[in-house]
Amino acid sequence: MVEEVSVKYNDKVNVMGLLCDVQKSNGSPDEDKIIKARNLMSAAEANFTNILASKNIYSAVMKDISAVPTIFFVDNEGHLAGKVYTGGRSLAAWSDIIDEML
Repeated sequence: MVEEVSVKYNDKVNVMGLLCDVQKSNGSPDEDKIIKARNLMSAAEANFTNILASKNIYSAVMKDISAVPTIFFVDNEGHLAGKVYTGGRSLAAWSDIIDEML
């Protein structure tokens, strides 16, 4: 579904994934988990950008995420825009949310 949102809104918003479970217990990247994540994204034909959470992002944001997927919107200045959403939604539901914010 995120890929469909990415395609529909490609000229209005940037859709990015944040890999949250590919770190070792010490916070460093686990290459095996990163490869698995890439393979999953490829199999799902998810072509939107995915980034690895830095230690700062992980400690500031990821510690509060209790469900996957967790979706939040950030404005062009990096501020949280709107509320945080958990769980999947249909393309129509995401379209309603995004259109309201635009």
